[in-house]
Amino acid sequence: MDSAETRFLIEQLKTTHALLEQRVTERTRELQDANRQLQLELAEHKRTQAAFRLDEQRLEALLELSQMTRTSLHELADFCLKEAVRLTGSEVGYIAFVNEEETVLTMHAWSESAMKGCGIADQPIEYPLEKTGLWGEAVRQRRPIITNDYAAPSPLRKGLPEGHVPISRHLNIPVFDDDHIVAVLGVGNKGDEYDDSDVRQLTLLMDGMWRIVRRRKAEEILDSSETKYRLMTENMKDVIWQATPDMVFTYVSPSCERMLGYPQDELVARSMFDFIAPQTPHRVMEGIREQMQRVRTSGISANPVYELELRRKDGVTILTEVLPCPIFDQDGNMEGYQGVTRDITERRQAEKAMQESEERYRVLFNSITDALLVHEINADDASHGRFVGVNDIACQRLGYSREELLTLSPADIDAPACETGVDTLPIMRHLATGQNVIFEQVHVARDGRRIPVEINARMVTLQGRSVNISLVRDISERRQADEERKRLEAQLAQAQKMESIGTLAGGIAHDFNNILSAIIGFTELALDDVSEPAKAKRELGEVLKAGDRAKGLVSQILAFSRKTETKYSPVALRTLIKESLRMLRPVLPTTIEIRQNLMDSGLVMADSTQIHQVMMNLCTNAAHAMEEKGGVIEVSLKKVNMGEAGVARDLDLPCGNYLMLSVCDTGHGMTPEVMARIYDPYFTTKELGRGTGLGLSVVHGIVKSHKGELHCTSSPGKGTAFDIYLPEIEPGRHAAQAPAEEPFPTGTGRILFIDDEQTLTALAGKMLGKLGYDVITKTSSAEALGLFREDPERFDLVITDMTMPGMTGDRLAQELMQLRHDIPIILCTGYSANISEERAKAMGIREYILKPLDLRTLDATIRKVLAGA
Repeated sequence: MDSAETRFLIEQLKTTHALLEQRVTERTRELQDANRQLQLELAEHKRTQAAFRLDEQRLEALLELSQMTRTSLHELADFCLKEAVRLTGSEVGYIAFVNEEETVLTMHAWSESAMKGCGIADQPIEYPLEKTGLWGEAVRQRRPIITNDYAAPSPLRKGLPEGHVPISRHLNIPVFDDDHIVAVLGVGNKGDEYDDSDVRQLTLLMDGMWRIVRRRKAEEILDSSETKYRLMTENMKDVIWQATPDMVFTYVSPSCERMLGYPQDELVARSMFDFIAPQTPHRVMEGIREQMQRVRTSGISANPVYELELRRKDGVTILTEVLPCPIFDQDGNMEGYQGVTRDITERRQAEKAMQESEERYRVLFNSITDALLVHEINADDASHGRFVGVNDIACQRLGYSREELLTLSPADIDAPACETGVDTLPIMRHLATGQNVIFEQVHVARDGRRIPVEINARMVTLQGRSVNISLVRDISERRQADEERKRLEAQLAQAQKMESIGTLAGGIAHDFNNILSAIIGFTELALDDVSEPAKAKRELGEVLKAGDRAKGLVSQILAFSRKTETKYSPVALRTLIKESLRMLRPVLPTTIEIRQNLMDSGLVMADSTQIHQVMMNLCTNAAHAMEEKGGVIEVSLKKVNMGEAGVARDLDLPCGNYLMLSVCDTGHGMTPEVMARIYDPYFTTKELGRGTGLGLSVVHGIVKSHKGELHCTSSPGKGTAFDIYLPEIEPGRHAAQAPAEEPFPTGTGRILFIDDEQTLTALAGKMLGKLGYDVITKTSSAEALGLFREDPERFDLVITDMTMPGMTGDRLAQELMQLRHDIPIILCTGYSANISEERAKAMGIREYILKPLDLRTLDATIRKVLAGA
């Protein structure tokens, strides 16, 4: 074979080989495609088999679930949770119930695997919906929610608490009862992704569970209803019965034996008319029969109620209320009656007793001499509502009829709060606590009369409503009696002051003689030494000091004797005591020694006049106890602290610093019987005409008004000691800094000065001139008024005495202010019972000063008035 053939054969072999390789490759590809298709078919077959197995398992689970009709809700939920985890191939699961408002999820159960992996310290039970993350979306969106990448960023995810089981995938579905979500089932951490098949499995499973739950609830309600109906029928006092159209019983409840004494079997097949008492009027029986016949023929049920007397088996007659209701068939024909019979014997007796009680109450209500007012309480603001009850005396006192008063409220009869000062809001708040409140008010009658009343009020519940019952007493006579008593007490207290002043008369005379001796003596020396200015100045200075002492003494006596309101101010108790003892010493017998042990103590808030009175009363009582044999009055003053042991004794005082004033005597002492009555008004051991019996009662009242305490110790033959405790005050809080003495500045202005004493007008002219003022003086009120009337603008200031013949200073001031309303006026007086500083300023007088006038006081007062003008 030549080379050409050889090459040809080789080419043919190559072509054949290429064709064979191509066919092999194609066949291989076909076999590979067939193999892949077979694998897909095998995988689909496996999935189908798995789904079939899941369906079988779900059907088995649903079948088992359907047989759990008597299983508790807790066991049902645990079963469904376990099956949900198993059927979806999940690792963890939970069931939570939802409240009716769908706002709170309550965790019912976790799967066992979830509980094993949970490390949360305090696992909460309730979760507000707004605080839940992805697992609450099923409720918010009202549909199943699948999250196959739980770690992916999401605005809905709020993170897991520390210790929570890690979650990679999550599915939760809502469980519906009609349109309301009642529970949420959740599973997590499936090996592959959750899909619609998982949703379907869980939805069917939970719907099956909830159908059982709902059926169980319905059965329980039905069983409960039937049980309640049976128990009600068997145990109620009323008799339930059924009867033929002729009222022959076909059924009666067991309660018939309690009511009528007959067992059930003895009443069935008997007519109701057999038990109606013979004394029932014939017309009543005929009326019942006619009514029943009309119902039977017309088919209209009127449901009348009959009151019948029935005869019990033992012959006793009872009063009953019978309600027969006709029963009709589908064609409208009456089949019979069913009804209720109630024993109303006790109710009628109670109603009769109630009527009698109401009549007794009405008589009592209207026979009370005080007014009785009952009014509603407005629940919204606890204010007064209208009256719902008033008695006759209330109507008579206020001048309204009962019908008119029942349209009013307390606000219509109470005087305005601005007139009475009574704030009813705190009273209503106190009443709301259930306590009695007693307060005073002023009622306004129909004719405008003001009636002062005392109200004793209490809030009670009446027929389910809060009402206020007030007992109102007219206290007009009591108010008048109180005012009269206060007036008499004031008179007696003033009389006791006058008695004390009488005691001090000798001391006053002694001091005045000493003062006058100093004035006269130093004046004589000054006249002799007028050629020696230095000596004369010193001696005139002593005259001035004596005059100041006299001025102070007069001021004390006037303050002590005048009827004034108590005025408290910081005072040095030691100084007051020394002043009192200085005035007392001249009037006490020389056989009585006064010893003083007064430490330099602090200040008290007190009325100086009243402290003087306390000292006079205690010391004169002590002197009386020693007037036969003489003795010693020891007056001491020291600081004590009530917080220290052994100090407070039986005293009702708060802890703190006090000044203790003690007045002790060595007199005859007192028996326990006398000691028990020493503070009683008008009680005295002195003979007739030597005492009012008010001394110690006044002392006791003064000490109490100063927030202090009074303690007395005494025994026969061993003397008496009175200890007075007064609260000490801090010096820095109340002490006023004394003004520094400065030279008199000069002023400008025109002053009209009026006084009926020629000497005083001359003195005032010189004093005011020295101060730089232009002064015109008059000794007659009429002349001064005429001068002022000629030119009211001529003067910048008027200074007038109070007590003058013809026209007093206050009347002159009124006349001057009528001529010129803005004229500044200063009123001066040595003493007047007809004018006070308060009254003078109320009239428009700018200032009120007491004589004798000194240059510094006069200058300060004028400057103050002119500066205010």
